[in-house]
Amino acid sequence: MDAARPAIVIAAGAAKSTAATPSYNCGRPALAATCPTSHPGEDRLGQSPAAQSFERSRPGKGMPLMDSREAVPRDQVGRAVGIVGLVGIALIHFLDAFSVIDESKFVFGLYIMLMIVTLLAGGILLRTDSRRTWMLAGGAAGLTLIGFVLTRTTGLPGFPDNVGEWREPLGLASLWVEGLVLVLGVYKVVTTPPIEDG
Repeated sequence: MDAARPAIVIAAGAAKSTAATPSYNCGRPALAATCPTSHPGEDRLGQSPAAQSFERSRPGKGMPLMDSREAVPRDQVGRAVGIVGLVGIALIHFLDAFSVIDESKFVFGLYIMLMIVTLLAGGILLRTDSRRTWMLAGGAAGLTLIGFVLTRTTGLPGFPDNVGEWREPLGLASLWVEGLVLVLGVYKVVTTPPIEDG
């Protein structure tokens, strides 16, 4: 009886260890529903936090993706400055459009496109801190700056009236606001993470 006691203790210990660490026969279809889908330290998709962080990083960019919900409250001050600048660009060209409509339909069309783009970008920034929208805002401001320089140097097709008029008050105001939006746009593109799709 005493000789059999160690064997009983060993068997009881082995059974306890087996109960603490359940095993799953995932090869049997009848037990497939009971098989675990993840291991400790992994999410429901079977990815560890390190793997998730790697997948959320854009290859070659070194900048993690940002969830769309994180972008809503982000950098409200910078977005407010950008929105004011974009609305200012649209307003300046709206005021100047009345003097341009009879001189050049081409330039007037460019004014309309610029006003649509800047107001659209400002509306998006009002809702979220979007890196793509900052690209759009900075690009619009940069192209408008180039257009300003061309109108004062070589002139645009069918619109030579502003050549040499560097001190026009409305033009100087436009130049200042466009420069501000361009600098801010470049800064935000560099520092704002892309929003994760979906």
